[in-house]
Amino acid sequence: MKGWLDAHMHIWQLKRGDYDWLTPDLAPIYQDFAIKDVWPEAKEASVESVILVQAAPSVEESLFLLDVAADDARVVGVVGWIDFESVHWKSKLDLLLSREHLVGIRPMIGDLDDPAWILDDRFVGVIDALSEHSLVLDLHAKPEHIEPCSIVAERNLGLRMVLDHCGKPPLASGEIRAWRDALEKLASHTNVSCKISGLLTECGPDPDLALLRDTIAYVLDCFGPERVIWGSDWPVLAMSGTYRRWASLSREIISELAPANGAAIFRDNARRMYGV
Repeated sequence: MKGWLDAHMHIWQLKRGDYDWLTPDLAPIYQDFAIKDVWPEAKEASVESVILVQAAPSVEESLFLLDVAADDARVVGVVGWIDFESVHWKSKLDLLLSREHLVGIRPMIGDLDDPAWILDDRFVGVIDALSEHSLVLDLHAKPEHIEPCSIVAERNLGLRMVLDHCGKPPLASGEIRAWRDALEKLASHTNVSCKISGLLTECGPDPDLALLRDTIAYVLDCFGPERVIWGSDWPVLAMSGTYRRWASLSREIISELAPANGAAIFRDNARRMYGV
């Protein structure tokens, strides 16, 4: 299938100073990355367009991504960031909305200590605004955050939500029962979709490919192929593998599990969900 849409790509410039989490001990990714650096492999995998996703809790980084999108036709959307806790959240959202290509907002809830943070009553107005502007709420969530996200989905049926990286199942340990239970509950809300991305990273240095395949099968069973989206999570992907390998594994697994739904998973579902 030609014309894949990579619905989860990052780029960054270290000198910008946006990325506190990006330190020298993360050697494979502690460098600048631009789309051109991965495009030969992405193009080889039939990728034609991408959605850039924020990687720092910074409006300035989101503006940087929107600048890139304005100059690069391969970028069809940007998932940005605003501070939900700020009294100035509305003006910051309006600033991002004043630029083309904003398709979603991603609070970095997976980095927060409180799994129920997203349920804070202060955020009702923010979430309502996302619905009003047809923006997706991307969920940067670990397994313990998934159940609170289910409550948000139930309370906001008009809000489109996307779970990134399948909710980061702990594939390296194989202890995924709690994740499976939480994912099934989240998937019961039809306004939520799930990104198959970041899974090689969760597998650790010696990936169990059978478990990877079974995990994707479970995601497909829970959400149905019409609510599953593919993404690379590049360049974080470089911590565990190459773009070429992840694309090849994904193609092989989807061809086996959902042979009639490749176009939907690798392109059309993302287009519909993000409005691109």
